[in-house]
Amino acid sequence: MRKLTATFIAVILSLGFATPAESNSTKYTAYQKTLATYSGNNTSLSSLQKSQIRATLEKTPLAEKFICTGIRYYDQPMSINIMVRKRAKEACEYAKELKPSLSTWYQNKPTKARSYAGKVLLTVKSPLPENKVEPSAIEICKIPDGRPSSISQTPPGLLYKGDIGRSNVGFPYSKDRFSSTGPVNFIVAAVSFEDLPGAPSQVDDYLAEQTAKISEWADFWSQGQMQYEFQTVEGWQQLDFSSTKYSAADLPRQDRTVSQHVGLANEIAAKIGNEVDWQKADGLFVLFPVGYTAFTGDWNSRGDLVQTPTGQKSMFFWGGSEYHLTDNGGGIPLETKQEHLWSFWIHEILHSQGSNLHAPGNGWAVGVGQNQYPTFGGKFSAVMNSWEAFKKGWILDDQVFCLDGREDFSEARVSLTPMEIYGGEQKMAVVRTAEHEGIVVTSRRPVGYSEDWASSDAGIMAYRLDLRVMNDRSGEGNLDCGNSTEYAKWAYYLPPEGAPAMDNACRFESFVMKPGERVRYGGTTINYLSKGSTDFIEISSVASLNVSQPLDSSITHSFSVLGLAPTSSQRGSKNQLCGCCGCIALP
Repeated sequence: MRKLTATFIAVILSLGFATPAESNSTKYTAYQKTLATYSGNNTSLSSLQKSQIRATLEKTPLAEKFICTGIRYYDQPMSINIMVRKRAKEACEYAKELKPSLSTWYQNKPTKARSYAGKVLLTVKSPLPENKVEPSAIEICKIPDGRPSSISQTPPGLLYKGDIGRSNVGFPYSKDRFSSTGPVNFIVAAVSFEDLPGAPSQVDDYLAEQTAKISEWADFWSQGQMQYEFQTVEGWQQLDFSSTKYSAADLPRQDRTVSQHVGLANEIAAKIGNEVDWQKADGLFVLFPVGYTAFTGDWNSRGDLVQTPTGQKSMFFWGGSEYHLTDNGGGIPLETKQEHLWSFWIHEILHSQGSNLHAPGNGWAVGVGQNQYPTFGGKFSAVMNSWEAFKKGWILDDQVFCLDGREDFSEARVSLTPMEIYGGEQKMAVVRTAEHEGIVVTSRRPVGYSEDWASSDAGIMAYRLDLRVMNDRSGEGNLDCGNSTEYAKWAYYLPPEGAPAMDNACRFESFVMKPGERVRYGGTTINYLSKGSTDFIEISSVASLNVSQPLDSSITHSFSVLGLAPTSSQRGSKNQLCGCCGCIALP
């Protein structure tokens, strides 16, 4: 429950210490700042605290209301109220001295967050400028998939484009192996071998923890529409043969030794037997022991026929590889990979649920679609990409602020709820700039599913869409650091105006806009006006400058890299087609 608890605390801190609701119809944005820790029982402001109040007013030039809340720990004696109330009074009086037009209010509140005890929380409210532009009909922003028909169509004889990495990058949502609503059921088993005993030893507790996180994640990001359910087999299931009986040295997104993957799947199904309901199952996840290296690429399938106790069945199945089960690969410790098994499995589920992932910022710590493990400095985020969530219906139509950038407009204003906060009136802004192109804007915060971010990582992020292409991952982990335009992607992050050259940046931090900054792309300008519990932005468009960007030769190259060239399909064997993140059997 750690991620949801962090989000809950963030909401309480944002809302629980506010002044009573305004009596008029004016809408306000709130900016909050906690002053530095006081020394002992001192109630006077230090020079540092005074500088923090000055900086707060500089960041909120339109501020009308200034609320100072002295905070005591809930089980401290009531006498502490006098001290924290005096601290709050001093803070508000100093703010009033700096800006006499302010309406100030000081108060005291209890908290169960021990780190806030004795401090003063500033809440600054500024009136929101009125939105001058009527939002466009939501269908305008359901930008259609624009890839060549040879890529966007389901191959003859197959049911799901997602099985071969061809899911739509634009609308409509691609029907896939797993539905985007309702329950999806997985069998989970820990499988060991004669020469490789089970580790970790407390496997039942470990898998219960990891699968619970997966279920929580689905409920949060689908806003209650999606349930991931699990049938977990107790204990280690030891097979009566060596760990090397089935093995493969398959390369990612290339040829795959189907017989080895399916052969092991058949053995595992036979071992599990009737302990689970195979008819109910939509997929199978297997935890192999630490040190298992028989498959250099993931042991996997997105639809091979597996012999189950109830008959042959087309199955999704997934297990780790040397990368996931050892210290090898990317400098990520094995312990870290074990802690984040849940995010690795979620990523693979999403690939068979109509999501392309791996953009924008592939490999960055911006979401579960780009990286499943902590990256530079231990930062990690399990956020669901906003465009993919909108396409699935997990972000609702009325939570999207839609604008048609093929027309001129100015001063379109909206407050965005951070992605990491559950629900909210507006989760994203979409500006359609061409038939298959657009710009997406979201708010981000270092709480909840991004709690490993630094406090300075809060702000606005914008990315552009090009829904005519698929991801070229040939430079992944090498020449392409995640956002290089030298490699085709369906989305790229946009840096704030005036930022240094970041054509092949490896980190996300410089792409997070701060209040007062703006992003320009083509004829679209996004101004970040103010930050509070929500982020207030203003968007303008000069339609004549929002022209479709030409495709170049790298786009065709991206098809061949994926094994999805328009004129021919790459096959790992005579009955197999390979694409992104796995392969399937052909009829």
